[in-house]
Parts: sequence; C-alpha cells; structure tokens
Amino acid sequence: MKHLSRGLAACLVVASLTWHSGVLAETIAIIGTGNVGGALGSEFAQQGHTIVYGSRDPGRAEVQELIARTGGNASATSQSGAVV
Repeated sequence: MKHLSRGLAACLVVASLTWHSGVLAETIAIIGTGNVGGALGSEFAQQGHTIVYGSRDPGRAEVQELIARTGGNASATSQSGAVV
C-alpha cells in the first residue's frame, strides 16, 4: 500500500503572490514529488509560478532531477525545514 500511494496524492497551497512579467504569479507548495506532484509542479512552473516541493528527503537524486526538470525557481523542502 505504501508503494501504491506514493504517486497518487499531491496537495497545493498558495503561499504568496508576486508580479511576474506583468502577471500575478504565485508561489505554490506541492506536497509530494511523485507522478502527480511532478506533473502539477512542471505545469505551474511553465505558467511562471514558483514551485516548492515538500519531500521527506529533498536531497534525494530523484527529487533533484525533478527540481531541474521543473526549472524556474523550483526548490524542495522537508518537514524539518531543510531546503534544497
């Protein structure tokens, strides 16, 4: 069950608003770095939003690859506050 649930849940939280190229851009926190979180984060980043992924281990190679694919100002953080 643990394996099955990894890519099935993501939660969005609008953290702040900023202006980006004349358009109101948001910082969006996405809890999870699986299939759903990665897909949502990439799409929102393409629209000019800043993405912060929530991950148990933000330093993990897969999470770092997701940040690189997302582009922009994407980052990842853990519950303990470690930001990558």
